[in-house]
Amino acid sequence: MGSKNDALFKLDACEVRPGQRWKHLKTGHMYMVVATGIQEATLEPVVIYAGPDGVVWVRALEVFLGDTDQGKPRFILAEDECGEDVQASVATGKFRRVSRVVAGLRELAEACQ
Repeated sequence: MGSKNDALFKLDACEVRPGQRWKHLKTGHMYMVVATGIQEATLEPVVIYAGPDGVVWVRALEVFLGDTDQGKPRFILAEDECGEDVQASVATGKFRRVSRVVAGLRELAEACQ
């Protein structure tokens, strides 16, 4: 188990940022990063992300950025080429639950400052 500062360093150094869209290569589904954080019990850096169905997932940063058993990346950062699917999901309200989570996180962050 690392320290909180180790986890914060890894999160700061990685390319994963809230609001980014990532494509899951196994399923082809698009996911939006809601936040990054630290798992309390292990102090492991994690990625909190959501699919177009509004389900919010948490995965260890190392696993999120790592390769599958087949040696291929699990997720790839999707720029404009894949953004239309996510944009459509946002427009139709499928990310509604995610929006509430993000709004709640922002309120919490502001309250802690």
